[in-house]
Amino acid sequence: MAFRNPHTLLWARALTASLAGVVLLSGGQAVGEEAVLYRETFPNAAGSGQPLSTYGWSYHLGTQGWDEAGNDAAQGLVNEGVGSGAGLLPVHAGGDTPDAEANHEARGRGFVVNALGPDGAGPDDDPYWNQLTHYATTELSIDRSTHRVEALGLDLALSQPDDVRLTVKIGDAWFASQQTFSTSPVDGYEIYSGFAAKAKTLRIDLSDAAWLPMNFVPGTTMGLDTSQPAEALPDGVLTGLGLLLQPSGFEAFDNVTVFGEPR
Repeated sequence: MAFRNPHTLLWARALTASLAGVVLLSGGQAVGEEAVLYRETFPNAAGSGQPLSTYGWSYHLGTQGWDEAGNDAAQGLVNEGVGSGAGLLPVHAGGDTPDAEANHEARGRGFVVNALGPDGAGPDDDPYWNQLTHYATTELSIDRSTHRVEALGLDLALSQPDDVRLTVKIGDAWFASQQTFSTSPVDGYEIYSGFAAKAKTLRIDLSDAAWLPMNFVPGTTMGLDTSQPAEALPDGVLTGLGLLLQPSGFEAFDNVTVFGEPR
């Protein structure tokens, strides 16, 4: 198996801050912290990489959107190293992850990192590793008629200046942000050892952004026609979100957050 061994639209304010000594409100929100409707911190105190599926997230590849949950090479995508959100707790997220509030060792540890993509380094030279990649979750359901959804955010690090789009699912339809974003390249495996220091905080306003309809039926098709007109998001329930890119290097992310509050 020939793969590498693991070990702005509006972009603004920091997503994360240390919560040491800060009083927490319900749902892991800190006094003075912007209201959060969803946050996934990928807590991992297991001492080894964990599957994305454990956290209610998926990893799809290629023009057919193959689900890589059962691929042995993709079982450790949630790294056990130090993430970028020391002290932050998941909010309405987590799947079967440990209780981060009780498991203090998990706080601040864990982030998603993937080194399978660059240089055709996939298992058995599988070309899909360099193809369109979608990390996504459908573990949330936020009714925008009863909740004001302001923005999406995450912490991101890339080893190459690849273009990344945020994706959202409204009802049954997926959309990708028209504008792409990137970060300054992080040298090779520093994306593992130095993610907490190297990651950049990114944010996009949900309503003011322009979006492209995404053709995504897992296991059947996955694609994006960037020549079509962009549009505002339709009304409806926010049922999913994710990241879309075609990697030429390593990618890592943490603290995927939906900012907002009940109306």
